[in-house]
Order: sequence, then structure tokens, then C-alpha cells
Amino acid sequence: MKLGFQLTNIFGQPYTSSNIVFTSPTTIVTATSNRVTTMDLQAQTSVTFPYELPTRIVKLACYGNLIMAVDSEGHCACLHRLSGACLAWLTLTMPVNAMAFSPDGNYLAIACGKYIEIWQPPSTTKKSFQPFTKINTYGGHYDNITSLSWSLDSKYLLSGSQDMTARIYMVENREFKNLTLAAMRDVVIDVYFSSTSEYIYVVTRDGTLFIWKFDSELEDDFAPIYKGRYELANKHYFKVDKVSSSSFNSKTNILCVGFQNGSFSLYEVPDVNQIHSLSLNQNKIDAVQMNTNGEWIAFGCSSLGQLVVWEWQSESFILKQQGHSSLINAICYSHDGDILATGGDDGKIKLWNALNGYSFVTFDDHSSSVTGLVFTKNSKVVVSSSLDGTVRAFDTTRYRNFKTFTSPENRQFSCVTVDSAGDIVIAGTMEGEIYVFAMQTGNLLEILSDHQGPVSSVAFDPTGTILASSSWDKTVKLWNVFAKNGNKESFDCQSDVLCVAWHPNGLELASASLNGEITFWNTESGQQIGFIEGHKDISGTRRSTDLARVKFQHFNSLQYSLDGHILLAGGQSNFMCLYDVDNKVLLKRYELTKDKSLDGTKTMLNSNNKNIVDTDPLYDRKLPGVQKGNLSAKKTEIHVTDASFSPSNDSFCVTTPQGIYIFGRHQAMKFDPFEIDVNVTPEAVQSAINQNQFGKALIISLRLSELHLISNVFNAINQSEIQSIVSSLPQSYVYPLLSHLAYEWETSKRIEFLLSWLFFILNIHRPKNKILLQRILSRVQHYYKNLQPLVDKTRGTLKYLQTIIELEKQRRQLEQVLLDDEDEFNPDD
Repeated sequence: MKLGFQLTNIFGQPYTSSNIVFTSPTTIVTATSNRVTTMDLQAQTSVTFPYELPTRIVKLACYGNLIMAVDSEGHCACLHRLSGACLAWLTLTMPVNAMAFSPDGNYLAIACGKYIEIWQPPSTTKKSFQPFTKINTYGGHYDNITSLSWSLDSKYLLSGSQDMTARIYMVENREFKNLTLAAMRDVVIDVYFSSTSEYIYVVTRDGTLFIWKFDSELEDDFAPIYKGRYELANKHYFKVDKVSSSSFNSKTNILCVGFQNGSFSLYEVPDVNQIHSLSLNQNKIDAVQMNTNGEWIAFGCSSLGQLVVWEWQSESFILKQQGHSSLINAICYSHDGDILATGGDDGKIKLWNALNGYSFVTFDDHSSSVTGLVFTKNSKVVVSSSLDGTVRAFDTTRYRNFKTFTSPENRQFSCVTVDSAGDIVIAGTMEGEIYVFAMQTGNLLEILSDHQGPVSSVAFDPTGTILASSSWDKTVKLWNVFAKNGNKESFDCQSDVLCVAWHPNGLELASASLNGEITFWNTESGQQIGFIEGHKDISGTRRSTDLARVKFQHFNSLQYSLDGHILLAGGQSNFMCLYDVDNKVLLKRYELTKDKSLDGTKTMLNSNNKNIVDTDPLYDRKLPGVQKGNLSAKKTEIHVTDASFSPSNDSFCVTTPQGIYIFGRHQAMKFDPFEIDVNVTPEAVQSAINQNQFGKALIISLRLSELHLISNVFNAINQSEIQSIVSSLPQSYVYPLLSHLAYEWETSKRIEFLLSWLFFILNIHRPKNKILLQRILSRVQHYYKNLQPLVDKTRGTLKYLQTIIELEKQRRQLEQVLLDDEDEFNPDD
């Protein structure tokens, strides 16, 4: 199994706290903690850049392929929109409250406190020795600046501040004295220029819109600002609630205002005619942004972690995503790899699209924390356990809870599993009992009560006959639940056992203990065959309340890879570990985040801050043993609650308080050439394409293993030539070709073209690679589900068109026969 995993996506928290930016009419950029996430709403894809800032991102600005991201401490990074690479870095002296690119892209205005700094941003077309060049600094405000807006010609800059004033600056003329607009009675939320700079719109927190109109001293309608003045033309009161955010589209002259009661309204300005209003929720709308054509509006609500894109003309949702409102406890993949299921302390179960990270259904039947999740083998049923005393089965096709299992006594279920056939449901309890239920009838079949402590996990072996259970009583037990005598075997451990995982061969079992050790057992002989001192691998970070570095941290989640050579382990730490099962050594350790605003990410603490905390009577301390709740900790502690490999083993997911982290192999950034020599070059690929030697071009591009080269060859090949190319392809190139074909299925829309490739590869080479075939099959099924309803609806129309075409062919043939007969008939004869 190849490694090379890296962070590809984070979902579960669509919106945190920053502003929202549209880079195109259908693409938005948001911040996920201290990383940047881009969403293509039309293609329904999302990507999280691996690059991260020191703390959480508070402001974003975009122009072209540049994305500027600023964190809460003033660290500014310039990222490339397509690759996600950091192009330049800038450290500011003060926290940033607002940031905006000029319309021509030559200037970047950054509001640091009550000052405005004008910078020349990096260029993607010109080379420069210094990526950021500071041009000027403007003052005048007496309090923090809250908003910035550029005129359409990029000559004037408008700012709003908490000092209840707005000011106008001229960037290119330093002798120009800034103009002050002072009529507001509350903090300025946003300021905007109209498209012609004739009007200035100022939105204040108390729900008032101030409209300033330019009065020129000259008769010219296009007189510069310094040749006139702005006068207050109108003042409008929204009379809804206090304003929390707003957005203005200068092309359509539409102003969108979001309020603290969760509603928003659209107004036509400067006449201030309300054209639309809607209530999204009962919480404050923290961010509003309209796209360039003014048709879609994006809203962000940090208290709910909700991101909504609304099309106001058709009154429909383009996107509506919301994560769990509390900690995620469990996660699992469906066996086809298309669905991810998560359960949290909020009692909700969410189903996510594993490819794009979009949530498509939420079950809220549980009344307490969800503790375990498992899919049946056909991926049509997901079973959950909860502390509310129920085990529930949900239909992933009809989206309903069709079966509920309960115990005769009031028990809290801590874990759940199902057998390979999906007929038996096993659930462990906090009281040390294991309940066996029948899926079809819902009846309780048996109670296994041999543990002396809470059952931490249960798992069936790959054959579905032997059940393994772990408990806080320091034992791991094997049960034959289908035997009449119920044979069982017990393994003793040195500490409380937190989880177990089966090897794919069914002959080996791994268990994780509270002392940080991972123990391996031979299930046939009952002997210990190895162990790993894992606490040395996940330790290293300190919480803000730790007097010393924690020596013993533990794992609470284990899973084997499909081939059984890799063990995935996660626990009470900021790290995920991959172990070599054969040699019992650490292969790689992945750090989840470097966000300093979270607890548990620092290796060293400042002792001065520690003394302040100890002597501060206002510092909220947690009670002994309290792990959850509002006052359980001053800062959110980063740790792993659950982890899982995807069925194809090309990615794995991790649940944390910050959402769901997806680690995968990024195809676009992967370079793994093989059989390289001096003749294998990109120029040789292009030369072969020009000579119509597509088979040779494909082989060279596969040897280089560069994504864009292989894609260029794919696009140049005609569908009629696929069979001959596949027939002449050596067997060693089938695997890399299938790998790229799986990528094409995820990105390309040429379904018939890709099906032709797949058909000839399977018929000619017949590869025995389950991983890639499962990955391709999932995409084929995805397109089949989407196209089947469309084809069914238009089947009659297609038959009608086919009949018309056949009749037209017959008519033309008949006309040709008549013409031939007329030519053969000669009156002179």
C-alpha cells in the first residue's frame, strides 16, 4: 500500500467566522478554521488547501487567481486559487478588520486597527523581487475600521469605522485631504460606492441606511470627487432588527442586509424598494455576499456552522450545509465508499457525500449522544447506538428510521456492530452487557454479560462469525454468538481497553489500551504476538492547563487497511499515526492542525501566560473530570474521536472538534514516474500526438505520471482508436491507466468515452485490482443514478425520434429509387 496522504478536504463545519468571497458566479471561498476552502457550486465539489495559517482566518479577499487570507494575529498569506500554494507571506503589526482588492488588482487595502495600509500585491504575470510593496498608510479614524470599498476606477477608497464616520481617500494623489461623512449614530457595518460613484451607501448597526449623493461644483456629470462634495440625500430605517452584515452589487444596484434575528432583505437602491425578504434561522447572520451577477447570495452563520447559498429570483436553495452543533463521536464509510455517516453529541446522524463533502440528509431521532455507527454490507442501512438507550436502523435510500432496538432495562449503549449478512445487530452498554438483536424482527435474542466494566467497542471478524468486545475491565473477549454453547475466550490486558480492530484475514486482532499501547493477538492460539508503545508517538503537545508534558496519551480508534499491512490509529492527540503491522513500527505521523487558537497544538508553553492564568480570578476553570460543555475548557482542545479508512484505501477520514478531516492522495500534485530514460520527456509526448501515434504518447505520459500530460493524450484520442490502443498496451501500464481512468471518472463528463475505455480494458486485460475497480464502479453508479430518471422520462421521446429518423431514411431511399428509375427510362427508346 502506497502512502503519500495529505489533507484534501475538511467538512462538517462549512462556515466558521470569516467573510465569504465569490471568485466567479458559481465558486465561493470560505475559511475553515485556519485553512481556505473553495466550493464549486455548479460542479458540486469542494477542496481545502493543505496550507494553514498560525491561527484562525478572519478575513479573505480575492482577485483573479490570488486569495489573500489573514488570521486573527495579523499574519497574511497570499495563496494561488488553483493550486493552493502559498506565493507570499506578510506579517502585519495589528489585527485586521477589513481587506479589499482594488477593481484593477493593482492595490490591496488592509484595515489595521484605525489605520489603512495600501499595498501592491504579488503579480501572477510579472516577476518582482519583493512580492508585497507598501505604498502608503492613511489615518483619520478614531476607532477600528470595519469596512472598505473601492470606486470602480480604483482611484478612491471608502472606509467605515466604529467611530460612526465614513471617510474617502484618494490613493494616487497624496495631497488630497480625506473627506469625512458624519451623520451616523451607531457603528458603521459596511460602506459602498455605486457603479458611477454618484452615491455612497452606509449601513449602520442600528438598522439605518444612509444614502449620500455627490454634488459637483462643475456642470460635468463625471467631475472628480475633489471637485465637489457628498450630501446626505436620504436616510432609511429597516425596522427589522440590528444589522449584522450586508452586501452590495453595483451592477444591479441591489443591497442585501442580514440581521441579528436570522432574517435578510433585498433592496433596490437608491430608491430603497424592498424586493425580497426571508428568515433563514433564529441566529445572527455573520456574513453576506452576492455573486457578480447578483442572482445568488451566500450567507454564513457561525453559531450554527451553517453556509447557505440562496437564489432569490427562483426562491430556491443552491447550497444549504450545516455541521454538527457539538462534538462528532463516530464516523464510518459505506462499503461502496460513496457515503460517510457521522454521529455527534447533538444526537444527530448526518450522511455525507464522500466525494464532495456535502451533507444530503440528517436524522434527528436520537435524544442523546450518538456513540457508534456501522453500515451493513449492502450500504443500504446504517445502524447507530446512543446514550438515550436505543439502537436505531436507518434506511439510506428512503431516509427513514425503520427499526428501533431497546433493552428490557434502561441501558446506555456505547457501541454497535452488525454481522456480514446484516441480520444480527450487536450493541454494547455502559453497564458491561452486550445485547444481540435480530434486524428483521427487532427482537432481543441474547444478552452477553461477562464484562465487569463498560463495553468500549464491539466488532465482528471479516467472516461475521466471531465477535470481539473490549471493556474497561482490562479484557478483550471473543464470542461465538451463533454457537449454542456460546464459546468465549478472554485476553487480559494491562490497562483499560478502549477499542479493537480485526485484521482482514480474521486471524489477528489489535486492541488499544488506556496506557497508550497497541496489542496484537493471534485469535487462533490466543497468544500475544506483538505490541506497540504508541504513547511515545502521539505525545508531544501540551494543553494550556498542563503543568508538564503529558507522558501517557492513548488511542481510541484503530482500523486495518484493506491489505492488512497498515494500521490507522488516532486518539487524544493532535496526530494520526500509520503503523507497519508486520514490523510494528511507525511509518508516518500526520499532524492535524497547527492552529494556535486551539488547545493541544503547542509543544512549548509560555510560563508568563501560565502565571497570569493561575492568578486570574475571572478565568473559567473546569471541574475535575468534566470533558464536555461550555465551561469544560477555556479553548477547544484538538483531538481525534474516530477514524476510518475508505473502502478503496486511497483516503482516510478523521473526526475532530473542528470537523471531519479527509486525507487522500492528491492526483494533481502526485509525481511518481517509472521506467524513465532520456527519451521520456513531455516533448516526446507532444511529438507523438502530432504524428498521431497515440499509443506511444499514452505510454510515455504514463511513464512520466504527470496528470496534465495524460489528460492531454486522453483528449486527443478518438473513441474509435481505443480498442487498438488498449490491445497494444503492456500489462505493466494497466494499473497506472486504471488510476488515471478513476480520476477521469471523478472530473470528466465524457461518460460514453470513459465507458469505452473501461469496456476494452476489462475485456482485454481483465485486471484483478479491487481497489481501483471499486473506485471506478462507484462513479459509474453515481452517473447511472443521475441519468436513469432522465432517460426514463425521455424514453418515449427518444423512440419517437428514432422512428422519425428511420422513416426519413426510408423516404430518402425511396426517392433515390424513383430517380434511378427515371434515369433508366428514356422516351427516345
